[in-house]
Amino acid sequence: MKVRDSCEKGWLASVEVVDALLIRYGYGEAITHTDKRKKLRELASKLAEVSKLGIYDRIEAKRIVLHNDGFYGEVLTPDEVKEELKKVEKLIGDIKNLL
Repeated sequence: MKVRDSCEKGWLASVEVVDALLIRYGYGEAITHTDKRKKLRELASKLAEVSKLGIYDRIEAKRIVLHNDGFYGEVLTPDEVKEELKKVEKLIGDIKNLL
């Protein structure tokens, strides 16, 4: 249960920091995953640093690994979750530098 909960908290932190990025650049909070992807692609086409940092790919990776595999699938080990949460920390730091 702790592994599953950690996955969902990591995913939520990723979503919230990406929403902050979108809001900062005038796109507003994403309503759905599709909306988030569309807005991030557009932002990346206008802001080179977002593209360079691979924000779109990184948030999608967190959705698949933490949200789908970890929370819903419950297939991640505690060590895998720790590694993924380190990546979330890096994502948060990179986005904070853009804010």
